Amino acid sequence: MFYTVTEECFEAMAKLIVSEREHFFVFPSATYPMTAIQIKERVEHKKEFIMIVEEEELIGFANLYDDEENKHVFIGNFVIAEIHRNQGYGTKLIRHMLQLAGQKYQLPEIRISVVHTNPKAFYWYSYLGFKPYGVEVIDDGKLTFVHMKMDLSKT
Repeated sequence: MFYTVTEECFEAMAKLIVSEREHFFVFPSATYPMTAIQIKERVEHKKEFIMIVEEEELIGFANLYDDEENKHVFIGNFVIAEIHRNQGYGTKLIRHMLQLAGQKYQLPEIRISVVHTNPKAFYWYSYLGFKPYGVEVIDDGKLTFVHMKMDLSKT
């Protein structure tokens, strides 16, 4: 069900992002529409880039990045295909990423950043146990991230 992303999947991954708005939430610094080349550039700089697959169909993906040794790592570029949302796949993928951070890398904390114009994601991450800890405004106020974290020793 969970696999490390390979180059053969980049095109299918790019196709999961179906709108400019979603693209902004998942890859705010990338150019729309997403391409396999942009995916490849991002995969090369991540600690882990994982996809969730069922019956040979790509359901979604996420990565771990910006780890601070022995402290924390971030979940990034999280997306579930539109037709597979609200079916539990997102929760399964998040829990898998939590497990990687906590067990494989033995980190005490995991973080995620949510674009302020995506309240649905903010509430969902809160439901899963993430707590807000800060706000970051960039690009001359055009982009605001709400930073959230979870204590992995309590999961």
